Amino acid sequence: MGRYSEAEPLYVRALAILLKQLGQEHPNTQTVIDNFATFLGKVLEAGRAEQLSDHPLTQALMKALREQNTQEQ
Repeated sequence: MGRYSEAEPLYVRALAILLKQLGQEHPNTQTVIDNFATFLGKVLEAGRAEQLSDHPLTQALMKALREQNTQEQ
């Protein structure tokens, strides 16, 4: 829907809760991390990265996605 700046804080909040309550290795946490990475990939494809915050988690995942894209090319 293109509402990237609205969706990102919801992913960040959900991940913070899941990491605190379940830990990084829990399947539910991993699912949300995967979904967030997919979302960020779509943001990058759309050329809309400027709509996202400077949150460390967002920036770390985007950096990893960019590096992965570079290696695949």
